Amino acid sequence: REGQDRLALALVTRASARNRDAARIQEKDLKDPLAVRQMLLVLGDAIKDAVEARGLDPTLPSARTMEGELRARITSIRRATGQTWDLVPVRKHLEETVRDFPGDAEAHRALSMVLALQDDIKAAVAEISEAIRIQPSLHGALCERAWLHVLLKDRKSAEEDLAKARELGLPIPSEI
Repeated sequence: REGQDRLALALVTRASARNRDAARIQEKDLKDPLAVRQMLLVLGDAIKDAVEARGLDPTLPSARTMEGELRARITSIRRATGQTWDLVPVRKHLEETVRDFPGDAEAHRALSMVLALQDDIKAAVAEISEAIRIQPSLHGALCERAWLHVLLKDRKSAEEDLAKARELGLPIPSEI
């Protein structure tokens, strides 16, 4: 139980950091569609962290509070931009990009993020795996895949990815 409590607290901490990242993006320019997309991805990841933290420790008030703050930020951004943030066209665009440029590791990585936001975790793992195959030292990709493995409850694969990241000398976030 103690390990779950620590993980829940780490998830809330990471969600809070992502919320701050989104706030910095929001301060820059809400008219820039790329900035808004980046913000969407950051906030989507943060909400997933908060929801997972709440699932691990339903008594942790900061998880529920963080989730509420994140949803409020999304609502305020939607009002400010007039956007509905439908991920279907974003996914379609990225699928076309990886079809047209199959060697573009960043495109596979971006598609992986969108798939994860749509809760298609297995497909997200496949895309991030392709990104890693193309560019093994792609910054953060091994840790992202490790996190996806955690969501799939595949601890062994997550640990293997983290070990590989360490072997390559890549930074590993303390939350993982």
